[in-house]
Amino acid sequence: MKFMKKILSYVLKHKKVFISGLIAILIIGFLGYKKLHKSKDAVENKKTYATVTRGIIDKKIVVAGKVKLTNEQRLRFNVPGRVTKVNFSVGDTVQQGQVIAELDKSELASNIRKEEIGLESSIKKLENIRDKNENLEIEKSENLLDRTKKELKIAKKELKELKIKQPIDVNQSETIYQKKLSEISALEKRQGEVSGDPEEARRIADELEIAKKEAADMLAKKPLDDLQNKLERQRKENNIKEIKKSIEEQEDALKEMKKKTAREEELTDASSMVELQQISLRQSKTELNKYELVAPFTGVLTKIDFKVGDNLVIDEQKFANLKNPDILTVVTSLDQNEVVQAEIGQKAKITFSALPNKVFDGEIVELEESPKEADIGAATYEAIIRLDKQQEKMYSGMTAKVEIAVARKENVLTLPLLAVRDGDQVGEKYVLMKGEEEEEEEGERVVVEVGLSDKVNVEIIRGLQEGDEVLEADFAQLETDFNKSSQTMNEEQMNF
Repeated sequence: MKFMKKILSYVLKHKKVFISGLIAILIIGFLGYKKLHKSKDAVENKKTYATVTRGIIDKKIVVAGKVKLTNEQRLRFNVPGRVTKVNFSVGDTVQQGQVIAELDKSELASNIRKEEIGLESSIKKLENIRDKNENLEIEKSENLLDRTKKELKIAKKELKELKIKQPIDVNQSETIYQKKLSEISALEKRQGEVSGDPEEARRIADELEIAKKEAADMLAKKPLDDLQNKLERQRKENNIKEIKKSIEEQEDALKEMKKKTAREEELTDASSMVELQQISLRQSKTELNKYELVAPFTGVLTKIDFKVGDNLVIDEQKFANLKNPDILTVVTSLDQNEVVQAEIGQKAKITFSALPNKVFDGEIVELEESPKEADIGAATYEAIIRLDKQQEKMYSGMTAKVEIAVARKENVLTLPLLAVRDGDQVGEKYVLMKGEEEEEEEGERVVVEVGLSDKVNVEIIRGLQEGDEVLEADFAQLETDFNKSSQTMNEEQMNF
C-alpha cells in the first residue's frame, strides 16, 4: 500500500514527463502497426504477370464412356426344320462365312435338281430353234443397234455436261484473272508505302513482277482456251450426227432382215421359258441358304441352344451367340456444345478404370445425329469410338475416360486464359499490359484477337508479340467486383 502511494506521488510530481513518454510510446506503436499492415497489404495485393510465349494449344473433349463389343450377334434359323449338323462347339473360333449348323435340306435339294434338269432341257430346245432359224443374224443386229443407241445417249449427255461446264470454267478463269489484277494493284499500293525500306521494297517488287507475268500468261492463254472449247463442242456434235446416221442405217437393215424371219414367235416363247426357269432356280438356291446358319464375321461361339436332331419351329427362341472380342468400341455421350466440335475420324485417348496404367488409341467411327433426351431435358448425342483390345482383358460394360482431340495448333502465340479479359462489346477481348515504370502495376489496355483455347491457355492471333508481359486476373479484385455487382443488383430489385 505504501509502495503504491509512493508511485502515485512520483507520477503526480513528474506528470509532464510521464504524459510525454506515454504519447511517444503510442506514436511508436501506431507507426509500427501501420508499417506492418502496409507490408501485409502489399503482399496480398501483389500483382502477377504472364508472358506471351510460343507453344502448343491442344483442345480436347473429355467425357466418360463404356465398352461395347463391336460384333456381337444372336444367330438363328429363319425357317423350320430338323437340325442335321452342328459343326462347332461353344468356345470354338468360327471364321467369317463358315457354316455353324445346318437343317435338313434333302427335299429342297431334290427339287433344285429337278429344276436344273428342266432348265437344261429348255436351253437345248432354244438352241435348236435358233439353229433352224434362217436369220439368226437379227439378234446380233438388234444387240448392235441397242449398243449404238446407248452410245448416242452417252454422247448427248457428254455434250450437255460440256455446255454446262465450259461457261463455269470461263467464269472461274475470269475470276482468277480479276483476283490477280487486284493482287497487282495491292502490291503497287504497298510498293509506294514502303519506299523507305529498301529490302521490303525489293521483295514487293519481285512479287509484283511475278504477279504481272502470271496475269499476262492468263490473258495470252484465254483465246487458246476459247478455241479449244469450241473445237471440243464441234467434235462432240459431229460425233452425235455420225451416231444418228449409223442408227438410221442399222434400223433400215434390221427391217429388211425381219421381213425374211419365219419363226420369231417360237424363238420368243422359248427364250421366255428359259428366263422364267432361271429365275425359279435362283430363288430355290436362295431358299437353300436359309437352311444353313453362316457366321457373318469371325468370332467365338459363346452359346448354342440346339443340337443335332432338334426340330426347330418358326420364332423359336433358340440361338447361336457369336462374339468378336478382339474389336471393341467405347460408347460415350456428347452435349450440344461438344458434338459440333467432334467429327468422324478424330483420334482419341482412352483410359479404363480397370486398367489405369494403360492408355489406348481410338478413333471416332460413328456420330449419332438424333439426340437422346436426358432426365433433366438436356440433349446428348452418342459417339462411337473404335479401338483394338491389344490383348488386354476387357469386357463389355467397362467404364472409361475418353479424351477426344478436336483441334491442335503448334508454334502459336499463347497466354494463360486468366490474362485475357472480356471487353464492353460482345466478343471483344483485351489485356492489361505491364506498366513501363517500376511503380506502375498496369499499363495500357490492348484489344486482342484470340483463337483456339484448351481451357488453360489461349491462342493470341493479333494484338501482342512474343515476350510481351500482361497482367493476370486479380482474384481478390474479381471477388470484390462480383460482390459489388451482386449488391447493386439486389438493391435494384428491392427498389423495383
